Amino acid sequence: MKKTIFIQILCACILVAGFTSCKKDSSNPSASFKASFDGSEKVFSKVSNAQRNVLGNYSLIITGITNNNETINLMLVSDQDFTAGASYSVATSPNNDLVYVGTDTNGWSASFAPTQAATKFDCTITEISSTEVKGTFSGDLYSSIDGSKMTVSNGAFSAKF
Repeated sequence: MKKTIFIQILCACILVAGFTSCKKDSSNPSASFKASFDGSEKVFSKVSNAQRNVLGNYSLIITGITNNNETINLMLVSDQDFTAGASYSVATSPNNDLVYVGTDTNGWSASFAPTQAATKFDCTITEISSTEVKGTFSGDLYSSIDGSKMTVSNGAFSAKF
């Protein structure tokens, strides 16, 4: 499980580096990504195009960055294609995750929960087409440094493929 977490954080960092270092702007101006972290709303103004892959399983990855370079990375994995109304949870698949890195570079992840029973992160796809995906999410993230908990609520995203 620790190897999976490390790979997810590594992927998030690579996506962030690609976002901030490329001359071409890969963000999508009509996309949105926001959530409240312990009651404080954050808007991720730069949102990547959603990546949708089929490699034995279906996967969906969306990344957002604030103006202060805080990052969020939503990763969903399913054995079936994503559909509107379907919900995905880290409790049902450890590869479903939300990773947040703040300005202090502390990494937070739903999969850092101290026990599987404490794991709480849910994402619902509200709309999906061949060109766009929208959804909502909420749950608890845990610090990679000290294991403290942060609650994420009112999460919403919209991204183009």
